[in-house]
Amino acid sequence: MSSRKIAAVITGVIVIAAVIVGIVVIGNHNSKKTLTVKATTANSQGQKQTQTKTVEVTKPTDIKSALVAWKAAGLTVSDDQGAYYQVVGASNGGKYNVGATNVELYEFSDNTKANGAKTGYFTSDSDTVFVTGTLLVDIHTTDATLVDPIKAVF
Repeated sequence: MSSRKIAAVITGVIVIAAVIVGIVVIGNHNSKKTLTVKATTANSQGQKQTQTKTVEVTKPTDIKSALVAWKAAGLTVSDDQGAYYQVVGASNGGKYNVGATNVELYEFSDNTKANGAKTGYFTSDSDTVFVTGTLLVDIHTTDATLVDPIKAVF
């Protein structure tokens, strides 16, 4: 092989490697989310103090990662209280107390099924329901002070 062909092959390999590294870095960046979390505590004199901290969470793609993200964001999360996920055609589901409200999470095999369940089963005006990827999230309130911290991780 001539030296020009060898140089062209080496250059091609370097370009392909750089593209792959760029895709991985962008993909990892898009899967992370930075949140500002406020926590109110009482000091030794009983006075309330609000502290702000910044946390980085991985955007949830399934129920387990949603629970982890909420906890990382400083929300309290109860154990699974059970949800009849089969009724809505989901492959998995759970019901939790997140912060001060009830939240149901449902996992679907694809986004189309999640959106179909949203329009077919979740039409209450008293709930906040959204689909993110293959997750359907049903927050049992429309109060923005309760909804916003829950939605923030997505």
